[in-house]
Amino acid sequence: MNKRALAVIVLMLIAVVCLFLWSNKQTPWRKPTGDRQAERPTPLSAPVPDSSEPVGKIKEARPVRKTVTPLIAPQIASSNWPGGITLEGGGTNYYWYTRISAIGHKLGDKEIESIYEFLAQPFQGQGNLALAEMASIKNDLLEVLLDQEKLPDDLEGRMLAMFYDKNMDTLWRDFCVQHFALYYEQKWGSALDSGAVAPDKQSILQAYQEALLETDSSIAGTALLGLERLSRKYKEIDRDQVAKQALDIAFKEQADLRSRIASVQVSGLMDKKEILPLVRNLAQSSDSLPLRLASISTIGLVGCQEDMALLQELEAKKDKNLSIAVNSAKQKLKQKENKQ
Repeated sequence: MNKRALAVIVLMLIAVVCLFLWSNKQTPWRKPTGDRQAERPTPLSAPVPDSSEPVGKIKEARPVRKTVTPLIAPQIASSNWPGGITLEGGGTNYYWYTRISAIGHKLGDKEIESIYEFLAQPFQGQGNLALAEMASIKNDLLEVLLDQEKLPDDLEGRMLAMFYDKNMDTLWRDFCVQHFALYYEQKWGSALDSGAVAPDKQSILQAYQEALLETDSSIAGTALLGLERLSRKYKEIDRDQVAKQALDIAFKEQADLRSRIASVQVSGLMDKKEILPLVRNLAQSSDSLPLRLASISTIGLVGCQEDMALLQELEAKKDKNLSIAVNSAKQKLKQKENKQ
């Protein structure tokens, strides 16, 4: 084969290879369209707004809170105080709690007055909240006031006024009574008192006595629990008198169930053995499970070894609702026997 023929063959081979490469050449990448575009995830760090919707609109697919008017700015100062507290559109209890928790411990007079005004509003379905939700928000705000570096002026007077105001719902009035003991300890400390009763102390103690008369609601029981707590620390509160009041309510069948449960508990805490005939009966026959549980617990506190048979009888029924209380009461009776 001469050189000319060989050159022709080589050129033909080169042409074939080039044609093959050209026919299989990959086309440039194009931006996908339609459904393929949706398959490409949008980077989390750079969300692409939908131009078909108004600016600022939150897409329904994203989890969002209900629209709310801010209750209180997380970092509050007199210069940017909103001029009052409002609720609109709802919001979870946790949402309000986190907002309220961030208020701080150095509020000025204007901020404190705004909270006072909010607390003094009777419940009327504000913010589409249920009564218990509103009471919870108020409760958290009242605790903010109690946690201030300096107790606000007239806090005692405001709490007493809300308690005495029968236009307020019973639940919020009960919450006010719950905070009497906290206020008492905040203002006068936790050490045993000399026994002297200042006028402002007397105002709270008088309110407690008024609360004990409200046995048709939970308020009497709340008052008992507060007085029992304070009577451990302050000589001006007669523990024997508190114990007598607890027994009176416990034996009052017409009393509100919640107050009756509290009175049974207080009687046990104060070691009043006079409660035993009642709690032995309630532990076996009460239609109220919480009252039965409170009675069984009280047997463990003030009962004697003779009550072990009753507890074993309850245990034999294998009632899962009672088992923990029964076992706890048995343990307490055994501990008392070992100490003798």
